[in-house]
Amino acid sequence: MSDASQHSYPRVTIMLDYARAMAGLMFTWLPLVLVDVATIIFYIFGPMAALFALYLGRTMTRHRYTLILEETGLREKLYGTTEISWSEVTELKIRYFSTRRDQSDGWVQVTVRKPGGKIAFDSDLTGYNDVLAAIWEEIGERDVTMNETTLANLAALGYHRKRKPEEETVAEYSA
Repeated sequence: MSDASQHSYPRVTIMLDYARAMAGLMFTWLPLVLVDVATIIFYIFGPMAALFALYLGRTMTRHRYTLILEETGLREKLYGTTEISWSEVTELKIRYFSTRRDQSDGWVQVTVRKPGGKIAFDSDLTGYNDVLAAIWEEIGERDVTMNETTLANLAALGYHRKRKPEEETVAEYSA
């Protein structure tokens, strides 16, 4: 890795998310304005409007998000800047969220932690595969906390830890 690379969420995806959020707010907020507060419609459409407002906030956050991959670590620009150098990483967490019952489709969320901070992004990020490969290259063999789910998800993505000689068992030598 020679130069820093910048990664953000695709503009088309962001614009479609804005359209969904605005349409949802329009179709849920408008009935709230037109009806009396005490009606059942208020109790149905109110929570739905709140969910679309949260979705709009999430979309605005993703619109501003930039992840910078550098030789020395990761830097995240959002409302401030979070930096994690490779030597500071204490935990890597990778979670897969399926959108289908057979788990054939979904997204991956990656969280890199250091004491007092974290950087999180998901597989919709441009260059996601390159970022994950760089993270694995830098911290894959180090003593970084990874739970069983993370290790299973990494294996499913094609990333495996190399076994150290001291991890080999006596049974392997007895053959």
